[in-house]
Amino acid sequence: MEEYKYFNIQNAAGEVAHILLYDKIGVDEEGKGISGRRFAEELFRLTKRFRRINVRINSPGGKITDGLSICAAILNINQSTPNVRIDTYVDGLALSIAGLIAVCGKKVGMCNFAKLMLHNPFIGGKNGTQNGGIEQHETLMQVKEMLLTLLATRTGQKVEDLSLMMNQTTWLSAAEAKRQGFVDEVFEHPRKKSMAPSLAAAGNDAASLFDIFNEYPFEISPKPTTPKIQNTTMDLTPEQAEQLRNEVQGYKGDLTAVLNACGLPTDAGRDGILGHVEGLRNEIKRLKSLDLKIESYKTNVENLENEKKRLHDEVAEMKKHEAIALVENAIKEGKIAPVKKEKWLNHAYDNYDMVRDTLADMPTHPNLVSKIKAMGTSSHEAGANAGFEELSFSELSNQFPEKLMLIKEENPVLYKELFRKEYGTEPVL
Repeated sequence: MEEYKYFNIQNAAGEVAHILLYDKIGVDEEGKGISGRRFAEELFRLTKRFRRINVRINSPGGKITDGLSICAAILNINQSTPNVRIDTYVDGLALSIAGLIAVCGKKVGMCNFAKLMLHNPFIGGKNGTQNGGIEQHETLMQVKEMLLTLLATRTGQKVEDLSLMMNQTTWLSAAEAKRQGFVDEVFEHPRKKSMAPSLAAAGNDAASLFDIFNEYPFEISPKPTTPKIQNTTMDLTPEQAEQLRNEVQGYKGDLTAVLNACGLPTDAGRDGILGHVEGLRNEIKRLKSLDLKIESYKTNVENLENEKKRLHDEVAEMKKHEAIALVENAIKEGKIAPVKKEKWLNHAYDNYDMVRDTLADMPTHPNLVSKIKAMGTSSHEAGANAGFEELSFSELSNQFPEKLMLIKEENPVLYKELFRKEYGTEPVL
């Protein structure tokens, strides 16, 4: 298996990886620094194995090109890779281009003592000085425009305000970064526990109780004789030591209540409680894993719903084409008049099977038009509007009753065919 250069893989469930951006961005002539391309490649590679990737940042910044490669990789993965998300955390410094990388996470966290800094891009000389020139100025302005677009999109700040911050080289504390939309949350590292307050806060919580026992691993005597502990590493006065022993003894007497609260037998002891607490911790891990799976299932269900809608629309479009073909074929066979096309189409859209069966039972009349013309009743000879020979029985009856009567008298078979075509039944002559 390939060894990753920047990664510290954690979480026994195999779902979370932590990537460390703990160096300057861009590789110098001595090969030191973080390659933006390599970093991005490893990010994409880890998406094949992990659902969550946390980018931990403590960097003075560096080359813009390498930094933008990392920004693009984070944004692309969050936008286009299903069931995978990348969050960013500022553990210390996020200066210059490292600050822009920080705001690219799906969720952005920042340690309460960390700093984020923005400044204008510049081109450094061999000795670290900045070079001038019109062309370089235009180049830097184009680069700044790119950076401002990215910052404005991710933070919701106005471009004008962000540009002013870059002009003035602005340093932001964690609280200020959150207020201005650069980060979503501020986190703290656990505080060092003091002695007496820890005891006072422990209460009947089993985990807290044994944390206290682990912090003060000295032997507890029922009745201390000579409290000579002021010269130990704890440096307590006799009065403080006496108070501490009394408090610990009190909590020791509450052990039965703790065991009852945990649902454990009274003889379970310390190991029993620790085992119970460890079981609860494992259950929490399991529930967190289930939460990630549920989130994945929700995404899959949403995708299936979209696919269902797409297939439904395709089927509806296919049925529409089938209905059009059915009606147009019936017109060609002389089963229905062309002027009735829209009416039959509407019926076919609503109930294709019924219309199909109805038309199948109707006789074909492919030669009705030619028969009508043969009797000298065409539109040209009658002096009527064009399309006379395509009129239905009822339309002939209303508009040219004399021609319909002529057909009835001289060609009863044709009359019956016209009637049957209109009403689907034989006329009574």
